[in-house]
Amino acid sequence: MVTKLFAVAVTSLLVSVPAVAVQLNGRMVAEIGVNNVQAVVSQSALIRRDVPASPTAKETPAKPKADDVAEPEADKPAPVVPASPTAKETPAKPKADEVAEPEADKPAPVVPASPTAKETPAKPKADEVAEPKADEPPVPASPNAKETPAKPQADAVDEPEADETPAVATTTLPPTTSDAYSKAVLKSKPVAYWQLGELSGNRADAQGPACGQDGGVSFGDPCAIAGNILGTPALGSNSLIPSNTNDKAISFDGSSNQEVVIPDSAFLNTNDEGYLARTVELWFEAGDLGGINRTVYEEGNAPHAGLSIYASDSGTTTELFMYAWDRGNNEVDFGTSLINPDPIRCAIQKDTPYYVALVFSNADLAVTGYIKRPTSNKVELCGKMTGLPKSVKLRHHGHGGGNAIIGGVQGTARATGTTQMDGNSHNFVGTIDEVAVYNRALPESELQAHVIAASTAPAAVTPAPIVAAAPVKAPLK
Repeated sequence: MVTKLFAVAVTSLLVSVPAVAVQLNGRMVAEIGVNNVQAVVSQSALIRRDVPASPTAKETPAKPKADDVAEPEADKPAPVVPASPTAKETPAKPKADEVAEPEADKPAPVVPASPTAKETPAKPKADEVAEPKADEPPVPASPNAKETPAKPQADAVDEPEADETPAVATTTLPPTTSDAYSKAVLKSKPVAYWQLGELSGNRADAQGPACGQDGGVSFGDPCAIAGNILGTPALGSNSLIPSNTNDKAISFDGSSNQEVVIPDSAFLNTNDEGYLARTVELWFEAGDLGGINRTVYEEGNAPHAGLSIYASDSGTTTELFMYAWDRGNNEVDFGTSLINPDPIRCAIQKDTPYYVALVFSNADLAVTGYIKRPTSNKVELCGKMTGLPKSVKLRHHGHGGGNAIIGGVQGTARATGTTQMDGNSHNFVGTIDEVAVYNRALPESELQAHVIAASTAPAAVTPAPIVAAAPVKAPLK
């Protein structure tokens, strides 16, 4: 009797709980009510195992189809179907596609399983796998899934990689051995000419009248103005003359007293009458100058007379400077703080060869600087000092401390009318080649002829082009 009364109470509860859900008019409330009833029914089933099912009505719960289940409308509660009084109540199984999705920040609600049913873990759908977060490891694949590698398409072709560029024919320049430049220089009759092509030793040989009698060495005597190579500059460096790459040059690293000192000569610095004109031409390539005035060539001394060619850099800018001065005769002074205080200057680039010429002229009352840039064979103006006093000249500047110097300063020299350079920290960094000195003012046309001679080179030898092989199709797997 007690068992029957408990069954009636459970049956009433099956009807009453969904009814409460209907009154609340909420879908989730209805589902929660059904779940609670299912739990109660499960408990009652354990107590009423001795009650046989109706002999006439064997109820089999309907199996939901995965694609035929109608979704309940959002605003209508699920209809309540009263249970048959004679049928054995079987709790409804939740449908796979009607389970509410858990919110991003809340765990999914746990639905209690039927005590008689064998619990089978839900299998994730292939298109509903959550993407792993950027800082989390990827979710491993199902252990039951058999991974099949992708098969290459039959017509796939291996594309060449970015660095697999087809070979291109290259142009090779053979060494040049032309003496056109040296011939052009000697034709202009320099008083001294240092090619700086020595491979060893401590003397830089020279050519020109300053060497001795009859314009050169006589009776086996060495040239009187062969330069003394001090320190350890790099002999045999690459030539800066395109027409004669077999010739060599001298490179300097800026070390103190690393320079070529030219002996005193009346052709260069010790003539008592001084010099009414002077031209110095050379080739150079500047390295890292370190923000210091680095001397390419200078002669004279700061207190008296002289001239200088130097380079300096500041930040990303590198410049070439040329200057001349005479401060020992008050009537014709120039290169002072009041008269022509500023040097000639023009921008250059490091690690780039340049041709440069400084021309002092009494006739023009000017000092002119020329330069040839690597992008052109034309000599162009770097700058000019004008308005020099009448009767101006470059007075003698020797007798110890006023010698001509290649790549450094022996005593002192001037950078501007107010700035001087000494021999301890202004040595050149870079390469110097083909230094020539004239006791006349060479016109621009003559300088241009020298540049053309230096630029003449044999035609480049171009090998047969290399034809790259066509891409090969990948073999079928």
